[in-house]
Parts: sequence; C-alpha cells; structure tokens
Amino acid sequence: MDAFRRGWVGLALFLAALIMMPVLVVEYHSRLSDDARYSGVDAESIIPPVTSTAPPRTAPPGVIVGFNGVLENETLRGFRHISLETTGDIGEIHYTLTGPTGSRYPMTASVAPYLFAPHQTGWETSAVMDGVYSLEARAERPGVPARSITFTIQNSTPADAGAGTGAAAGVGAGPVASRPPA
Repeated sequence: MDAFRRGWVGLALFLAALIMMPVLVVEYHSRLSDDARYSGVDAESIIPPVTSTAPPRTAPPGVIVGFNGVLENETLRGFRHISLETTGDIGEIHYTLTGPTGSRYPMTASVAPYLFAPHQTGWETSAVMDGVYSLEARAERPGVPARSITFTIQNSTPADAGAGTGAAAGVGAGPVASRPPA
C-alpha cells in the first residue's frame, strides 16, 4: 500500500505506456501495409495526406489615400510638414520632388505617416527656388498605385524679385529690405 501512496506504481505504468506506444504504432502501420498488400490497395491511399485547407495568408495591398499638409495647386512658403494618408500595407515610400528646372530630388520614408522630410522634421521650402513643383509618392509594394500632387513654391515677394533677390540670390538668407520707388 505504501508504494501506491508514493506514486511509484503510477510512474511505472506511465513509463510502460511511453515505451509501448511507439511499438504499437509501428505494429499498426505494418499490419495496415500487410492488409493493403493482400487487397491490392497501397497504404498511402488508405491514410489521407495531411494538407492545409487554409488559403495562403497575404495581406491585400494598401492604398495611398492622399497627401496631408498640402493641397493641389496650393502656393507654399516657409516650413511645411507633408505626409501621406494610407491604408493597409504599402511598405516604404519613395518620394520624388520634381522642380521647375526638371531637377529630381529623391527621398525615402520608411514608416507611417511617411513624412516628406528633406530637413530634420519637415521641409523648409526656402531651400529651393520659387516655381511649380510636383511631388510623387511611389510605394515599394507592388500593386499600390502612385500618387502625385502639384504645387507652387513662392518664398519671395514680387518686390523681392525686382530687387535682385530670390533663389539665385540666396533665398532664405534673411529678410530683404526693399528700396522705395525713385
């Protein structure tokens, strides 16, 4: 009775079952193969193959909904935060800013909200010359259509342009005093 209390008998039964299980499984499969051999049926046709019935998990491509911080044909000056509104998985965003001279300025944003930030926390528009610009956002993930927006940069006033300032004279260098008309 003392052996039952201490659990030795239970442990012995468990170990016996652990040892006997593989022997019983092998015996079952060999008997199944023997029966199939005599009936002309192979064992593989009796045991159904294990297949996954779940469809492959792929997230649908996301969508670039639009730009935040800038409107189509808007006139910009000073500092701007331009980002994207997106849905779903779109991967990295590759921006291309095309200026009035046709020059292209590429930039990559890795995570949402995909900030267009040529400068540390946004974009200082005075770093580029005045004119019409196009900003294109192209997703790294295939199947996501690109979006673009057109806007105008105008950091200098018409009086500044007449005084010989502007992009060619170093826009962003500080305030410019205009002369009174002669």
